[in-house]
Amino acid sequence: MRRPFLVITALYQRIGPDNTIGFGISLPLRIFDRNQGEVARTRAEAQRIDAAREAVAVQVLSEVDTALAALRSERQKLNRLRDVYLPKARQARDTVEFAYRRGGINLLDFLEAQRAYRDTTSEYVRSLGGYWTSYYQLEAAVGGSLGEN
Repeated sequence: MRRPFLVITALYQRIGPDNTIGFGISLPLRIFDRNQGEVARTRAEAQRIDAAREAVAVQVLSEVDTALAALRSERQKLNRLRDVYLPKARQARDTVEFAYRRGGINLLDFLEAQRAYRDTTSEYVRSLGGYWTSYYQLEAAVGGSLGEN
């Protein structure tokens, strides 16, 4: 609690033959002041802090949702490449290689099959990198390890 501000005054005045000396004490009494301005300011500050906290919570949840969606998307892409496209590209390459070795197709077709297989393998490796990037971004968003892959 604050102490009241006590003011002591002294006065000396001389006008002609008259001398006047005066003393005074002043003490402000807050009878009608309920500190409403400070209460309103504190309430507004508390509301501002609550709004800032809520904004941060919404932002964190948004980052987690975004990172989780990216991880799911990358996982689907990775699984599709690993389970569907890579085996088909490998089978096509092996079939074309077999035909080439037996003289059934020309060199350009063989090289095209090799290129297609390498492109699919390269896309799989890029997708694997994208998956792990998304995984670590999700870990960063939740602020800890996810525990399992």
